[in-house]
Amino acid sequence: MLKKQNIDWDSLEFGVYPTRSMWKSTSNSSGDWDNGKLIPYGNIEISPASGVLNYGQGIFEGMKAHHSSKDRAVLFRPNMNAKRISRSCKRLCMPAIPEDYFMNAILEVARDNIDFIPPYNKGGLYIRPVVWGTAPTLGVAPASEYTFMIYTAPVGPYFKDGIKPLNLIASQSYHRVAPKGIGNAKAIGNYSSTLLPVKEAKAAGFDEVLYLRADNEELVEEVGSANIFMLKGDQLVTPRLTGSILDGVTRDSVLKLAKDRLGLEIKEHDLLLEDLFTADEVFCTGTAVVITPVGCITYDKKSYKINPNSELPLINIANILSLKDKNKLAIKYYEKAKRINPNNQHIDENIIVCNVRLKNFEWVEKKILNLQNEEKISHELILSYSYLLLNRKEFEKGFKYFDARLKSDEFFNVELTINESMERMLLPISVGRTILSLTTRAAPRPVPGPIIKAVSLNDSPGTI
Repeated sequence: MLKKQNIDWDSLEFGVYPTRSMWKSTSNSSGDWDNGKLIPYGNIEISPASGVLNYGQGIFEGMKAHHSSKDRAVLFRPNMNAKRISRSCKRLCMPAIPEDYFMNAILEVARDNIDFIPPYNKGGLYIRPVVWGTAPTLGVAPASEYTFMIYTAPVGPYFKDGIKPLNLIASQSYHRVAPKGIGNAKAIGNYSSTLLPVKEAKAAGFDEVLYLRADNEELVEEVGSANIFMLKGDQLVTPRLTGSILDGVTRDSVLKLAKDRLGLEIKEHDLLLEDLFTADEVFCTGTAVVITPVGCITYDKKSYKINPNSELPLINIANILSLKDKNKLAIKYYEKAKRINPNNQHIDENIIVCNVRLKNFEWVEKKILNLQNEEKISHELILSYSYLLLNRKEFEKGFKYFDARLKSDEFFNVELTINESMERMLLPISVGRTILSLTTRAAPRPVPGPIIKAVSLNDSPGTI
């Protein structure tokens, strides 16, 4: 078992928490980074004339290390962050950081602070690489020396109220970035410009700000701290990368999984604000927010609830609670969703899955029998349950369900192993939560070092 710090993990918020060490390395303007090393976590000294303080010459990245169900520490697609930080450095006239150099530094910091990674399903260790112009610079010009630093902090949910659909306001007073500016770089200035809009939005009762395109306010650009997606029918739409939108790692992952695993039609193009108001589902993505549903958007003093008569927002919440093994609470949300749409058979099946996890086998058997008699349950779920009974050595009951499937013509169309069947049974219904489950359960791709692993989209689910 990975040892842990004595921290109240259940009360963990998204904020700064001092850890053991951080990485520091320096470079001159020629781009030669020194070997770098771990130093104790703490304050730093900097010139008041430094390039970052005077002219905003600085960029950062954001990523997380998680404790997996297999008692390992994993990183999700860190090579993507390595490539993006290099692009951001070049855009702000700073020496690029080689990918191997970046990965080595990340792993050094993660290993040395591994006991600060929250337990499984309790949060993550946020890893913040930062690069800035260090040398004194009075005239407007790139600095002559640079610092690369990585610090960490154990974090809980980004939104303090936890899992709930977001209430956004589409801003008519502010833009996030200008066309042909630095919106596609993770530059510090991009975020300072959002502080006042978010402060005003939260004072008015909103969770975040939805920014519109500076050159066409009919089009959506980004949520303040995340990319945005819209689902309508079998089409998943997100704004195209025009140069003012950050190419998020979670954004890229959602697009690939939605196409390859869910068979959705992916569209990256201009997204009209008014189209969000009639969407089947809207959600935002990012390292901090992960995948979070949007429940309401206010524009021009009028509020638009996203698919208000749909049970999907409640299912969104139930799915993530189920993924976090909070099955009793998940059942309550599934039951609320069931009252909205009594004909959604998948809700019944997810409730059964939660009760299986809670080992309420007597209730599960009665429910399956009732749904089977009403022909309102999938053959895959019954097949999975028969295997569960067999694995529990309840052979008479197990073969009863298995024999029932053999007598059905539909059984021969179900060409699934038990593992595949259980995977399908446990996948959330909502697109956003489905993708989240796929990304969080993907298998690791080993990187140098005995403990920290990197997770790849191309690996099989369920082995981290």
